Amino acid sequence: GIADIARDHGGGYCDVTTRANLQIREIPAADGVILLEKLVDLGLTAKGAGGDNIRNVTGTPTAGIDPQELLDTRPYAREWHHYILNTRAMYGLPRKFNVAFDGAGRIGALEDTNDIGFQAVEVRAGFGAEPGVWFRLALGGITGHKDFARDTGVILEPKDATRVADAIVRVFIDSGDRTDRKKARLKYVLDAWGFEKFLAAVEEKLGQKLLRLPAEAVLPRPQADRMAHLGVHPQKQAGLNWIGIGLPVGRISVAQMHALADLAVRLGDGDIRLTVWQNLLLSGIPDARVDEAKAAIADIGLTAEASALQAGIVACTGSKGCRFAAADTKGTALAIGAHCGPRVALAEPVNIHVTGCHNSCAQHYIGDIGLIGARVALNEEGDTVDGYHLLVGGGFGTDAAIAEELFRDVKAEDAPVLVEKLLKTWLGHRAAGEPFAAFTRRMDAEQLKSLVAAEPAE
Repeated sequence: GIADIARDHGGGYCDVTTRANLQIREIPAADGVILLEKLVDLGLTAKGAGGDNIRNVTGTPTAGIDPQELLDTRPYAREWHHYILNTRAMYGLPRKFNVAFDGAGRIGALEDTNDIGFQAVEVRAGFGAEPGVWFRLALGGITGHKDFARDTGVILEPKDATRVADAIVRVFIDSGDRTDRKKARLKYVLDAWGFEKFLAAVEEKLGQKLLRLPAEAVLPRPQADRMAHLGVHPQKQAGLNWIGIGLPVGRISVAQMHALADLAVRLGDGDIRLTVWQNLLLSGIPDARVDEAKAAIADIGLTAEASALQAGIVACTGSKGCRFAAADTKGTALAIGAHCGPRVALAEPVNIHVTGCHNSCAQHYIGDIGLIGARVALNEEGDTVDGYHLLVGGGFGTDAAIAEELFRDVKAEDAPVLVEKLLKTWLGHRAAGEPFAAFTRRMDAEQLKSLVAAEPAE
């Protein structure tokens, strides 16, 4: 499968991305065509994976097995996926375009960071719509430009998701700015037009009105669990579990891929599910075989133990694989984990997002701690080294917030110690049970910097 392709035509590994996708890297130019042909032979495609197109469709990774989900999103994500692949008009957009389906399961799809987010919600009786599960429509997410998808008030039956998404994309094609790539995303059409004008254009494409309901018509959604992508968790199917396996900065070797594929078939239901947190899940593991599965996972150099620090570290490709990145993000993220892991005891997750440039593929603005790559000057002659600007206070979902810059021009070699001191400052000065994001948001930036400077490091 993919492991063989990565071995024969790539660098001997794959990266799980922040869009729950797989990347094969270090491909010789001469191998490009045969690699694509082999993907098709597996029933996969790289069509639309780059350029100004609709990127891979993301959805709740535990769809169909999650005990708290409102809706299994797989049929709707799959329908949209096949529609994109087979509709010529869905290519050559003003700019790239992201769509996500969230069924309200325990592991979020980060749908509010997408151009279109379909959020499963439960509608109350008495508001002019049939009570039950609908999709609520959010538009314009692009956290690299400091904006989440905003609730439009529109609800739609899940079976209509592809029709509505098609109309939205076609309005974007007609109206997006192709003259300025920095302002060519859907957000900027919405900013210029306003939601009412944009939705009116969508309705014209559809040939029908969209149904709008006030926020009070929708019941509160079940909360995502920030640790549910790691460790053992019971499925809705009695006696079965999914196991979330940590992949340091999303990287997995060919040998590990072969071993996990064998485990999925031998001990589970044969599925391997990827998450936006750059890791994977094995599903359908019987209760009686959980310990056997965990031991086998450890034998291949991975872990299913849910370390609160490990659970939240996300990194983009970085300068070793991307010409836009200003720093080796994966190397820095690994160094932060290795340094802080034995020095800072966390009982709850802290998300640390390390991204290489302003494209923000690792979504540094939504991290409790976000680092964005920068070249840090060494001297007046212009020599520079890898470095970062460090931000704090981001969030997502019901705690959505854009992180604010706290430190500038931090050398990459100094980042692990700075993160250690920042985490220890929080643990030492927070109110009882206060989350990291809440602590940093209420603190004055200069006061927080002073506390961090005074914190000793090990």
